[in-house]
Amino acid sequence: MHNLRFDQIGVLAEVKAFAVALSDVAVFVEISWQGRLQRAWVPRNTVTVRTARPRDR
Repeated sequence: MHNLRFDQIGVLAEVKAFAVALSDVAVFVEISWQGRLQRAWVPRNTVTVRTARPRDR
């Protein structure tokens, strides 16, 4: 993800995250930054490395 804003530290240029769920406009991700697991909804256009795909169920 790129240009993700955190309340106390500002904008980080790049953050590694794991996509947990998605909608048409947002992705729910798990972020591990400085050893702390955080979860957040982020704009879908900020997730750039992989293409989200639906689960087979």
